[in-house]
Amino acid sequence: MSQKEVDDLGDQEWAEHFADLQYIREEEMKHQARINAQMTASMLGGSS
Repeated sequence: MSQKEVDDLGDQEWAEHFADLQYIREEEMKHQARINAQMTASMLGGSS
């Protein structure tokens, strides 16, 4: 493989890794938002 092919492969792997991190962060934020909503509801005496 040429150096350019190696670099392209590295870029692709990095992009996939970054996309995974992005997905994980979004899932964590959604999870945190759900927890916050539940806490708020219970503080307000909601029955959820």
